[in-house]
Amino acid sequence: MRDYRKEVILANVALGEMLAKNYKKNEPHYSKENIEIVDAKLQRLKDLTKGESLLDLGCGTGFIIDIAKKYFDTIRGVDVSSSMLQQVDVPEGDISLEICAADKMPFRDEAFDVVTAYALLHHLDSIEATLREAFRVLKPGGVFYSALDPNYYFLQDLDSLRDVGIYSEVVRREKDKWLCEVDNRTHADAEPLKYEGLGFREETLKQVLQDVGFHDHRIDYYWLPGEGPLAKGDIQTRMHRDIIVAFVKNLLPLSRNIFKYIEITAMKPKVQGGRNV
Repeated sequence: MRDYRKEVILANVALGEMLAKNYKKNEPHYSKENIEIVDAKLQRLKDLTKGESLLDLGCGTGFIIDIAKKYFDTIRGVDVSSSMLQQVDVPEGDISLEICAADKMPFRDEAFDVVTAYALLHHLDSIEATLREAFRVLKPGGVFYSALDPNYYFLQDLDSLRDVGIYSEVVRREKDKWLCEVDNRTHADAEPLKYEGLGFREETLKQVLQDVGFHDHRIDYYWLPGEGPLAKGDIQTRMHRDIIVAFVKNLLPLSRNIFKYIEITAMKPKVQGGRNV
């Protein structure tokens, strides 16, 4: 019998071996502008939970860990790729790494204040088991945060642009990149929920989060095609970018197919088993 979960894990191990050495140099989410965005998010999660412990699922080369170490005293990271984990800079302190899948972890129940999953969910064969594990290891009142996962509505439109047409430079660049990645089996096999499922629908995510037990869950859309150069511009350019993004967000849900990524923030209820904890 085919073990699809194992196939996806092995594909991610292979992808990690291929990318690990230059991952921090090549991945755009290591840009200064994006680090500032994620730093602000982790600071808000720290303020919200008043917690000291964080678990990062699919930690890769330590993107979240590098930022989180100034806000959380205890940090754990898990990943299926030993090649990626070897690139993590583990400073002194209560920080450690585990080679394991995010849907079967060795941690006790209610161990962490915050669980993060940055650019992870689309690397899974299914998200429900991982979200259940995140829920299990979160303390009551703890928060799950994920980001940089593909927005279905954007990829659906992008995938439809397979004909030869006249497109702007931004659209053409996104289209060509997408078609190139779809044809790359290493990426496609390791990211099935992106290349087969075309990312995530807001309605489906909300239902899964609710079924798992999270409440106060929020799905946000972010990052417009072509936004990168504006984010790296001078103060005036960045202000114009902020105005454009705010205007487009004000048109949600009509504008949701324009954003590339989705972000999830979900809280584990403070009341468990009929008692207030």
